[in-house]
Amino acid sequence: MKLPKLLIVEDHRALALALSAAGERLGFSAIAVPNLAQAKKEIERGEPQAILLDLGLPDGKGFDLLDAYGDKTPPPTAMLTAHGEIDNAIIAKKSGIAEFFVKPVDFGELEKFLHRALDVAEEAEESHGFSVSFVGNAPCMRPVFQQIAQACASQQPVMICGASGTGRSHVARLIHQHLDGEGSCEVVSCADIQGDTDWQEIISRAKGGCVVLDNIDQLALESQVALTDCVSVGSGVKWISIAPETGLRDAVQAHSFHPDLYYRLQGVEINLPTLKERLEDLPALCSLFLADIAPTKTIELDKEFLSILQSQTWKTNLRELKNVMRYAVISSNGRDKLLPEDLPENYTAHVSESSKKSRTPIQEALENWLQGWFENGNPHYKDMHDALEKDLLELLLERYEGNQALMARTLDMNRATLRKKLKQQG
Repeated sequence: MKLPKLLIVEDHRALALALSAAGERLGFSAIAVPNLAQAKKEIERGEPQAILLDLGLPDGKGFDLLDAYGDKTPPPTAMLTAHGEIDNAIIAKKSGIAEFFVKPVDFGELEKFLHRALDVAEEAEESHGFSVSFVGNAPCMRPVFQQIAQACASQQPVMICGASGTGRSHVARLIHQHLDGEGSCEVVSCADIQGDTDWQEIISRAKGGCVVLDNIDQLALESQVALTDCVSVGSGVKWISIAPETGLRDAVQAHSFHPDLYYRLQGVEINLPTLKERLEDLPALCSLFLADIAPTKTIELDKEFLSILQSQTWKTNLRELKNVMRYAVISSNGRDKLLPEDLPENYTAHVSESSKKSRTPIQEALENWLQGWFENGNPHYKDMHDALEKDLLELLLERYEGNQALMARTLDMNRATLRKKLKQQG
């Protein structure tokens, strides 16, 4: 049970640290090395699920690292370079490198690449036995289940729309599992498709199963034209497109997506909600992920642990939740209950900040007052209590202009008790 591994090969330490932070924020375990020799050793220790690779390294060109894979397909790899030369971009594509980033790196685009790499890692997990199921009792999930049932019962193409990490690839595999026959599920990463792609070969490999067009909105126009001729109900396969939350209508109107292909792929449309829209399902989703992460254990969730999860924004939805649960299980060191301290620090910091913002003015004042006491070591409670009471009595006497009788009567306080306290406080 491990977090997906991100290998960063970059000899500039500051950039390597920034790339590591970006990867870990998305749920990777990031390992940074400064040269090819150490990178090759790291690959021997364990296959990474994604690689960020500097072009110019002290002991060679970044391209050389991929030679270590031989005939095997390397994981999703992005090349980083200080110079946007066309020759390097061409060599990168021919070497199987998915992305080519010119420094300074656009971290927004980098995160999109890492999201796609996580999708590939999830596909690999599922093919090695991870369950493909979908749970949910939130009202927004009821139409989703109806749409999935309709997609399974129909021969029509399916378009799965949703934000990154909402479970689009899971739904695609779920539909494939419920198809008649034994055809395979061929997943095509549209962002990596070249103009000369043989779509008929892909259809042939599916053997009557599914062709999943992942990130269909990123398919180049020239490839869209070639694909349009192949997509039909009678092609012998079920076409499943994975599209962004807004679908493809905007892309069609902007002339960046072929309208004929859009209407051929539309068929049954499934719209997946974000995790923030279905927080009622958090306990069930956590249980589902725990069954995959630690199948031989029964792990409970502390109430505060669950409360912290429900307060998050969940920018990358189910993917983020799954990575957080994996992190928490690893941090718990075999404990049977997950506690707030098992969560990544940035999740509990968010709650602490929210709690701080909700304090009353008197709590804020007391916090500042306490700070002075603790600066000189650990104080005694009685000393703090007496000092606080003294300040309170002085303020009350000032309010009642020194009239102890009026003060005791108004505050429903025994006058003798008041005199005693004033005497004790000096």
